[in-house]
Amino acid sequence: MDDRFPNLYNIALMKSFRAVFDESPHKAHERFRVDVLGYRQRFRVPVNVPSGNFFWFAFLFYERVSVMTADGLQTASGPTMIVCDPRTPIVHGLSRATWRRSWLRFGGTDVWSILDECGIRVRTILAFEDHDENEHRLLEIYDEVNHPRGWQEQTLIDLFRIWMRSAVRGSAAGAPRRVPGAFRAARSLIEERWREPFSLSDIAEACHVSRSYLCKGYRRYYGTSPASHAIDLKIAHAKELLRDVDLNVSEVADECGFKDIFYFSRTFKKRVGVSPKAYREAAHAGR
Repeated sequence: MDDRFPNLYNIALMKSFRAVFDESPHKAHERFRVDVLGYRQRFRVPVNVPSGNFFWFAFLFYERVSVMTADGLQTASGPTMIVCDPRTPIVHGLSRATWRRSWLRFGGTDVWSILDECGIRVRTILAFEDHDENEHRLLEIYDEVNHPRGWQEQTLIDLFRIWMRSAVRGSAAGAPRRVPGAFRAARSLIEERWREPFSLSDIAEACHVSRSYLCKGYRRYYGTSPASHAIDLKIAHAKELLRDVDLNVSEVADECGFKDIFYFSRTFKKRVGVSPKAYREAAHAGR
């Protein structure tokens, strides 16, 4: 196990375990709770609960297994993960070989919002290179629920949210796309020259692509346009400078590459929601 998780080292050395924390009916006001947790359990037959049940589950599969998804029965080439919502079929495993899973049974009023926030699609397979990170997160939850001084609901919510977010980011579906060299070069140029006036045609020419190809690809890979990225950099620097009481707003605008103070004020308010003067006053009031 990773040295980042010293409290979990002895747990992780165990071949498998099943920990039951609470199997009583869920209470209406509970935001999040953990009922049962299983770690690296081995099975010799498939699990088949076609009618589902009243609980949420997160399953980690280590081997190639069949899994019931939102699109029907599919093959999951382990390591994989799937989150199942209540009252939906739970069917997975192998019929002629031993297979393993780790899992969490949980519930609460905040589950849907956490999953939506983290980008988890229920009954959809997420594939990974290994389960190291998922096991770390699962065992952190175990450690909290099993804490000698008792567990805290908000801590469980935070641990679960971190797990779900890291699962999406670490999965094949959530892996960042490789950005072609031309767009990486364009981004570097913009981050070097954002104070200076430059044209998109100049950037495109320096990167040996057309202007339209640059704009379209830049938005695809970075989620924004080259011009908007440059303005974001200017505004970020302006926020820092506005905390300096020795600089007036005109000087801040000039330092950030805005030659027109009115354009600077208008752009700043559009991006930040308040004028540069109001931002400065709020920043100093908060000290």
